[in-house]
Amino acid sequence: MRRSLPTRPLRESPPLRRPADLVRRVLLLSTLLLVLAGQVSAYVIFLRDGSMIETTGPYTVEGERASFTLLSGAASTIALEEIDVQRTREHNRSALGQAVVIGRDGSTGQYDPEAIQRTRPTNTLRDLLQQRAQAERQEAEGGQDTAAATGRRVRRTAAGYADLTSLQRTQPQDAALASSLQRSLGERGLSGFALYQGTTDDRLMVEITSNTEGEVLSQLPLLASGIDSFLSRHPESAAVEVLMRTASLSRAGQFVFDRPTANLLLDGGITAHEFFVASVQF
Repeated sequence: MRRSLPTRPLRESPPLRRPADLVRRVLLLSTLLLVLAGQVSAYVIFLRDGSMIETTGPYTVEGERASFTLLSGAASTIALEEIDVQRTREHNRSALGQAVVIGRDGSTGQYDPEAIQRTRPTNTLRDLLQQRAQAERQEAEGGQDTAAATGRRVRRTAAGYADLTSLQRTQPQDAALASSLQRSLGERGLSGFALYQGTTDDRLMVEITSNTEGEVLSQLPLLASGIDSFLSRHPESAAVEVLMRTASLSRAGQFVFDRPTANLLLDGGITAHEFFVASVQF
């Protein structure tokens, strides 16, 4: 008798994958590879406050700012002094050797922290004030009262500027304008200031307390931003006069901010220290 061979069930063929499924898997794998590649090649900038920033590569140094590109592709910038240079160097293995310095003339080169330090201003605001103390004394001894076109009497400084310390304090003629300027400055975190009518009808004056050099340098960009915003809304105002005084009423500096002057700071072309030297009136 012939024995019949046992029959095995036929194996089912795996279902054919639809083209859409294959495309979806390829895209998913590609995305995963891109993410992993980004994690492997990320450049890490450590900050002095303990936080860190992952970027696509070394940062570039422009003046006192560090610029870089985030992993998302967005461009960003921070103050160079916020970076923990030593930790960043150690983590990224010669990070500073890879950082690029862009000069104001467009030239490039490797980052040299000692060279950067040498190019920073060495004179403090205290030095500048002491250097001009003689002019202040001459002004106090020989300055003459001068009648402004508006009838407000104001002395002149040794350099010929209107001495805002001698200007009679009067309430602003336009309360709405004063309220707008007060709001603009307050929104930027400024406090300890008072508003008066300036030396002319189209100017307001801000008198603000500035007890230290650090306060002066931190207040100047905020004043520039607030005043620029105010002047953009009120073109009838030609400028805003600013008098910075210590708690003992000593003068820490005085300035006249119109929009071009304010934009010197806002455009980032100069530091607050450089702005003080170039724009302070004595």
